[in-house]
Amino acid sequence: MELRLLHLEIGKQVIALNLDTQLFPHHVDAERLYDFTQPIALVTRHPTDARIWGLQNLSFEPWTCTLADGQIK
Repeated sequence: MELRLLHLEIGKQVIALNLDTQLFPHHVDAERLYDFTQPIALVTRHPTDARIWGLQNLSFEPWTCTLADGQIK
């Protein structure tokens, strides 16, 4: 089995991702240092395909993502 170390880069931050890793406001907003009040995301497995991992949005805000090719989703 191949071991993969997954991480998320947000600005200058590099966040290690594991099962049940939670992201908090301080991970995405530099003005909210050490803000652990409410998790905004959770690393979890897909509900019907355990081979697929993703981030579950726990916040009240919609997310956008910029892909490597510049495409925004």
